[in-house]
Amino acid sequence: MGRAWQAPPGARPNRDNALKSRRVFALSYPGWLLEHASNGAPRGMVVAPQGVQNPAYRPSGVYFRVAYLYEVSQRRIHMPSFDIVSEVDLSEADNAIQNITREISTRYDFKGSKSTVELKEGVITIFADDDLKLRQMHEILQGNMQKRGIEPGSLDYQKEEPAAGQAVRQRVLIKQGIDKELAKKIVKAIKGEKFKVQVAIQGDALRVTGKKRDDLQEVITFVKAMKQEQPFQYQNFRD
Repeated sequence: MGRAWQAPPGARPNRDNALKSRRVFALSYPGWLLEHASNGAPRGMVVAPQGVQNPAYRPSGVYFRVAYLYEVSQRRIHMPSFDIVSEVDLSEADNAIQNITREISTRYDFKGSKSTVELKEGVITIFADDDLKLRQMHEILQGNMQKRGIEPGSLDYQKEEPAAGQAVRQRVLIKQGIDKELAKKIVKAIKGEKFKVQVAIQGDALRVTGKKRDDLQEVITFVKAMKQEQPFQYQNFRD
């Protein structure tokens, strides 16, 4: 690795300068990492791909050296990973709702019925003549959604609300994303199995990172076996 470049007397590392330098360096040398010494010594380090000649990089008065640590940089930048998500294509949901509207307008058992279904901003609203028609609407809804690739577990049925007479109204939320409690449950389960991976909650998704793609595949198999009601997709594979 060679010896570190020693800064002149009086030169001191500055955290703000180091962070700024890290950003500048990333733009100037894509694929490299800039690491500032954390021990307080007046020097820092550049982790660069193997074979690169010392560029004598000197940002903000902080001196750096090049260490030939190709494997380290690869491990930090290019770890295989994938995302666990739960997404519903709302355009497909809209297609399903249109099919339902056509179906109930032609079915004999809905002749004269005022039952309707509509989709707005990710929420399905069902209006039915009575409880029996509401149950029928549930069956029609789930069947048409599945035909469009939307699983029943993506539908969150809210409490029924009385309307005029015997009529009832019900809102059905289309689940988008993995809520925090479910995400924590999955993270805990994965860690409990001691897979050789890192798993982190990122918004309404999970990012799983590991050294080998086979390790990631084991996690996918494990999560599928958990048989959660809400369906998941496994996306954004990176080698």
